[in-house]
Amino acid sequence: LSAGLHDLTIGPDQRVWFTERAAPGIGRYDLQQGVFSEYPLPSRGGDPTAITLGQDGALWFTEMDSDRIGRITPDGEIIQITLPVTEIWPLGIVNAPDASIWFTEWNGRRIGKLSAFGELLAEYALPDPLMRPREIVVGPDGNLWFTEEIGKKIGRVNPQTGMVQVYNLAALGIGSTSLADITVGPDGKLWFLGFQSVGRFDVL
Repeated sequence: LSAGLHDLTIGPDQRVWFTERAAPGIGRYDLQQGVFSEYPLPSRGGDPTAITLGQDGALWFTEMDSDRIGRITPDGEIIQITLPVTEIWPLGIVNAPDASIWFTEWNGRRIGKLSAFGELLAEYALPDPLMRPREIVVGPDGNLWFTEEIGKKIGRVNPQTGMVQVYNLAALGIGSTSLADITVGPDGKLWFLGFQSVGRFDVL
């Protein structure tokens, strides 16, 4: 395999799909047959980063260095959607219940929203211009929750109103200024990674 593996998810075919930043491309692993497949991006220099399963049965992924969002079908057909803004560095990505695709703009300092057809619907500015949004997930409350890499914060976006609210986690004793991944646990709470730490956040 190419170096620079970054993120993975389970596809509709029950295979493991993952991003290859160095290739650049998308990889697939068949658990039953033990076979790897690799699909290079049509346009070079895409730097595929995060990946998620969409409600359309395709895999959606961010291309951080090229300001694109990609989509790959289980058959390996790739399209690349160039965003109408530059140097935003899309990073985290998630599929919402209404089939829209949400992503973080690490350098744009916004949260973006695409339609199921890849049309940019909205961008929501963060309240602090120094924030660096990283990973994003749909919370148990139906809102979009994201980690902020630099300042010990977790943010929430209301998908109906676009209102952004930020929570400072310094009071929780997180021993790092850098937050990374975030997910929903079986207990219905948000779990996130800091530097040498794991945190839990109750959204209710």
